[in-house]
Amino acid sequence: MAKAIEILTFTKEDEKPTFTATGTCDDAPFAARTILWGPKGKKEPIFKVVEDGKSAVSLTDSGFTRGERIAIARALKNHRLKLEEPTAEKAVADLDDEAKAALVAKLNEEEDLSLDEKSFDPVVSDEDVLAEAQALLDEVERTFTGADGKQHAESCSISALK
Repeated sequence: MAKAIEILTFTKEDEKPTFTATGTCDDAPFAARTILWGPKGKKEPIFKVVEDGKSAVSLTDSGFTRGERIAIARALKNHRLKLEEPTAEKAVADLDDEAKAALVAKLNEEEDLSLDEKSFDPVVSDEDVLAEAQALLDEVERTFTGADGKQHAESCSISALK
């Protein structure tokens, strides 16, 4: 059964990806914070429900079921990802020269751009590049590799990973 998660507060604590949040899960109040989890060099923040000042409370001692904890963590992760959506400017800045050239070539195909007569280079405004980069970002769905080695959408259910 789906859990009704309401996020009341969501704050970033410091430069490390440490977040804290409060809210309700089916009208039961909760507090959560992130820990870093994953292989060295690729650690990601994951949310843990905080009970009695600790985020490592066993299921037998917890006031929340496993399903409620998972629902809380998923809702908070989705909220964090929406806040951290990459902007078109950052995406273009992160592109290497070859990728920027491919983006300019795609713009040239789609639009009739004027040529600079001295250099014969297409005149592409920064706004055009940013708009195209944002369109490309909107098309990409975030994925992760499951235990089965296949790519899964970030929004897939846990049962899809078994």
